[in-house]
Amino acid sequence: MRFWTGSRHVRLYGAIEPRDRHRFELIIGTARVFLAATALLAIYLDPSEPSRYAHVAYILLLLYDLHSSCVLLLLLRLGPSAPPVLGVVLHGIDLLWAVSITFLTEGPNSPFFPLFIFVLLAAALRW
Repeated sequence: MRFWTGSRHVRLYGAIEPRDRHRFELIIGTARVFLAATALLAIYLDPSEPSRYAHVAYILLLLYDLHSSCVLLLLLRLGPSAPPVLGVVLHGIDLLWAVSITFLTEGPNSPFFPLFIFVLLAAALRW
């Protein structure tokens, strides 16, 4: 669906140009790195959380932090030439990270529930 705004057509679903899509992915990637780093710092400062499967949760958070950094570097390297399907793939991977980390801690009472909020906000920015 397209709308006429005077000088150009605006698509209702999706970014207007690859440059804009790339800018959105960079914003989401930077927020992902910040979220992963603060989650790792929070669990380091308060080692009482998570109580269930603590060792596995620490490893998953460390892997999530590495994944976030690698994705941001990949986005910086690809630039606006990144394929449009990359956002959908990254959204699915973010959802899997949130589910696995939250499941291994305390479920809905987990201190890592904000990972789901991040996935929702990233979807809102992408689409």
